[in-house]
Amino acid sequence: PILTLWCREIEEAQNQAQELTNRLSEFGRELFGAGWVEVVGAVDRIPNATEPQRFTILLQKILDKVNRMVIYLDNMESLLNGPDNDDTEAFGNWRSQEVEEIWKVLKEMSGDKLTAVASCRYRNPAFKDDIIHVPEMTDSAIFRMMGWFDGLRRLSVENRARLVDRLHGHPRAVEFLEDLISEAI
Repeated sequence: PILTLWCREIEEAQNQAQELTNRLSEFGRELFGAGWVEVVGAVDRIPNATEPQRFTILLQKILDKVNRMVIYLDNMESLLNGPDNDDTEAFGNWRSQEVEEIWKVLKEMSGDKLTAVASCRYRNPAFKDDIIHVPEMTDSAIFRMMGWFDGLRRLSVENRARLVDRLHGHPRAVEFLEDLISEAI
């Protein structure tokens, strides 16, 4: 099983750690059905349990029942405060200690049964040993990607070609542009 945590969706949440735990719990319910309610109930009855502790227990319960799983945190920069400047060597800092602890749990539990992967625009000391740099996409790849989206396909080939230059090889920019065009249409 693959759990994708769309961090951008919880960027404005008051308690991002709780939201991550809730998403993990929903995933457990989807995997295991009604029996998962008992697991969550037992975890909820643990006095003074922190979100990282709840997350860890729920994740372990899931790992006990699967052969292998992947957790992917998309746009993990939504869980960090960005650097104060445009310096590409500057670091982003975690928005909360609990979210940082959840990331540490994912790293510690990764191994034979769990693979944790994240995409993030910011650097952080916690990532130093695990970074895979992904270069910008080529102009031709960005142009081909535009063809995947209904709204962007409505533009003329010439207009799509002109937009490629402005997207600077960033695939998320293509997605944002699709949203803008779809709303305008």
